[in-house]
Amino acid sequence: MPNDLTVTVMLFAALRDRTGRPECAVSVPAGSVVADVWPHLPEQIRRPVAPVGVRYAVNDRWADPRRAVAGGDRIAVLMPFSGG
Repeated sequence: MPNDLTVTVMLFAALRDRTGRPECAVSVPAGSVVADVWPHLPEQIRRPVAPVGVRYAVNDRWADPRRAVAGGDRIAVLMPFSGG
């Protein structure tokens, strides 16, 4: 679609394991925010809703899920984790 933006989504941990790749290109409608990327992820990792606690970074900086997306952004999706 002509009004779509293409972003690169960086995948880590379980998301990376399930796709077998560290990143993917995703198209989202113009006017999308970071959280809107979730439903456009590859089928093997997509869920109807992002898990509670998922965090995002845009262009190597932590980002609010309500931050606007720009074409060419690099969006890191980090699943919640625990450890010691």
